[in-house]
Amino acid sequence: MRISIDRDSSAPIYKQIEGKIRNKILNNEIAYGTRLPSERYLASVLDVHRNTVIKAYKCLVDQELVSCTLPGRKGYFVIFDSLAEAEGRTGAAKRQAVFRYRGEPRRYERLFDTIYNISFDERWISFGGHILPASLIQLDEIKEVLAKVVDQYGVEVFTYCSSKGMPQLRKQLSLSLGEEGIKATPGEIVIINETFQGLEYVVKLLAEKNDYVVTESPVMPDVLRIFAMQGLNVLTVPLEEDGANLTQLENLIRKYQPRFFHTMPDYHAITGARMSLKKRYSLLKLAHQYNLPLIEEKWYSGINFTEEVIPSLYALDERKLVITIDNAINFFYTGARICYLLAPIETAKLIGKNISNAQVHLQSLEQAMFTEYLQEGYHICQQERVCRFYKEKCQKMDQLLQPLKKLGVSWNKPLGGMGFWCRLPCGVNDMRLYEALKERKVLICPGKVFDPYGTEAGNFIRLSFSNVSDEKMKEGTKILYEELDKICGKDLAK
Repeated sequence: MRISIDRDSSAPIYKQIEGKIRNKILNNEIAYGTRLPSERYLASVLDVHRNTVIKAYKCLVDQELVSCTLPGRKGYFVIFDSLAEAEGRTGAAKRQAVFRYRGEPRRYERLFDTIYNISFDERWISFGGHILPASLIQLDEIKEVLAKVVDQYGVEVFTYCSSKGMPQLRKQLSLSLGEEGIKATPGEIVIINETFQGLEYVVKLLAEKNDYVVTESPVMPDVLRIFAMQGLNVLTVPLEEDGANLTQLENLIRKYQPRFFHTMPDYHAITGARMSLKKRYSLLKLAHQYNLPLIEEKWYSGINFTEEVIPSLYALDERKLVITIDNAINFFYTGARICYLLAPIETAKLIGKNISNAQVHLQSLEQAMFTEYLQEGYHICQQERVCRFYKEKCQKMDQLLQPLKKLGVSWNKPLGGMGFWCRLPCGVNDMRLYEALKERKVLICPGKVFDPYGTEAGNFIRLSFSNVSDEKMKEGTKILYEELDKICGKDLAK
């Protein structure tokens, strides 16, 4: 069993060891019954203290992947048997909240909030937050639809509307979605103020305290915040270039029987990964096999730099196991509190009832405006503008980042979305790089803020090109190169 550690990573060494062994087990690379290296041997090979290995092994024991108490056998043995789990031969073992979102990640959640808030300050060069610039707002179109709805509805447009949203908007969304190949009746649509609010309603409906749920890693801090508020045990599966690792997902489903799987299949908000059509079908097959609800978040599905159009999970699903939460403001205007949720009719009714019980009031004005906006087809023109704008930004950013390859930085050029997920060279600590750049008024998002358990994302950074001018982009990437060069130079001097 070969594993490596990075002593300069922001991830604790024991978490690196635990995470890499866990991934090998869940990827079926280490078979059931395999004896892991002894504490002393692995500590010697990795040149770490024995207690570090003990701590890593304890995490694996707590997760019921490894045992050190098998009768007549000494040492640590893999007890996760994917075949036995699939056939239901394992006993109903005690479930421990080993994945619970605790204090350490909260610190990075606050850091993420800080980075996002500072990103609005013009004195900084910010690659930190995904923020739509005001320059994309088409003021003439907004004025036109505003005048029309005021004339049409009068003072009624300034009042509140139904907890599921204006019937007119839900009907128009049904028609607009139909043009995109998504069959959704008005009864399957719920209008919400923001995606995280929608996620909160869905989570409350599907899971209870101490239930297990699965999401993709790396993961947005706001998503974990919602799971934490519900007292859920969070399991994660790593993202691959074409979407979530389904081998690990199936093994987690078999072992922990989670209540749902949360995914961002279209240009993941952190890595920019896009789930392939083949993997979407495989995921749906998995969901149907285990009767597992899927929560599909579509933040950047329309910000596409290619001609390829991949249907959403909701459009492909025939069993009604998918609930979709979509962010509509990308094709309306910055600051609009308009999102929508697609769910089976009975589920949609329950969500509407929860919104009503929570006394969350939805404003009629923006919903009426968005209805008119869709009817006029302005959203199509706006999508074209947004895609063109960000495609050009992405190309410029990619060109400006090229010199960093000489320092060992790597990335996959995004095919959509608003940012780059960059792997740092071994020996570069993402948190130290963040602090060095902060001194020079440049903001990045260290990978650590997106990894709740500190096992994989320590050597990554996310660079957003969403709301940074070409001049600041050029200056910011130059400073990034200089600071990375300093760090790499020091390592070479050692």
